[in-house]
Amino acid sequence: MSRKKRTRSSKIRSFKDVYKLPLKNTWGTVFSINNTWAFTFEDDHLTDHITNNIVSFLNGETDEITDEIDFSTISYDESYIYLKGEVFLSIRGWGDLTGTGGLHLSHERATKIQDDFGNWVVDMLLDSIRISRISKIEEII
Repeated sequence: MSRKKRTRSSKIRSFKDVYKLPLKNTWGTVFSINNTWAFTFEDDHLTDHITNNIVSFLNGETDEITDEIDFSTISYDESYIYLKGEVFLSIRGWGDLTGTGGLHLSHERATKIQDDFGNWVVDMLLDSIRISRISKIEEII
């Protein structure tokens, strides 16, 4: 009787299995706790304070996110996150997803995982707008 060999990639069910929290920001380059290159901030004008705040928000370490950036125009398309039509973040990790030294996933599966992660980041940052509005309403009340 032959047993089917279980590979590391067979354990990958979602982006959360690849891009594991907490994320760590190192001078605008962000890695997951398992050292997968998660994303890079592409705006050179962002301060460490802002990038660290965004990463802390994504990690769930704070409910407060910088008000120096208007996330209302944020969008995701093909491994890039845009703000006001300009590249804001680039989603990384393709080598870990597809490489022979990595997970060796098919391009289709790797693309889905990378896209799901990019869309999660966008959804979280859009949620920051909702959280900010609720906080302001609570201050008034």
